[in-house]
Amino acid sequence: AVKMHHGLAQRPSGEPLYMHLLTVGYIVLDYNTEEATLLGALFHEAVKGDQLLLEHIKQAYAKEVWNVIQLLQELARDKQRFFTMRLSAADNIQPFLAIRDPRALYIQIADRLHDMRTIDALPSTYQQQLAEETLLFIVPLSRELGLEEAAEELARLSARVLNRELSSPKHTCSKD
Repeated sequence: AVKMHHGLAQRPSGEPLYMHLLTVGYIVLDYNTEEATLLGALFHEAVKGDQLLLEHIKQAYAKEVWNVIQLLQELARDKQRFFTMRLSAADNIQPFLAIRDPRALYIQIADRLHDMRTIDALPSTYQQQLAEETLLFIVPLSRELGLEEAAEELARLSARVLNRELSSPKHTCSKD
């Protein structure tokens, strides 16, 4: 069903979109094996802008799956509210924790983890933005949810991108 709903859609890396969803589902299994969480991971991209598919999911699967996907859509739709720098890591993750359903947050973390693993396919300016967001918001959120292994990998991948950006020739000082 996941492949059918995405057809030939591809990610910037050229990877079929449905493979990203399967990978996110696989990552989620490290944190949560509940059916609603896994199905939410498999369909989280499928419903963007497709009300018909969202309604189909609501009818075909448990209402819990629909609820998880709705929360993920809220995260995507209101990105500014969630990814706005505040004073501390605890303040940065408060809007996420207000969601009060860790299943959606597990999917968000798994999605970001796969995005960071495949970040080289993105333009460098977007890589830097994604890495900064990850360090400021997703790493502390992962730690808050007890996903220390994910937090460490996300921090490492983000640092790699940001260190690469800092060491690029445009950031070096020239001596005249």
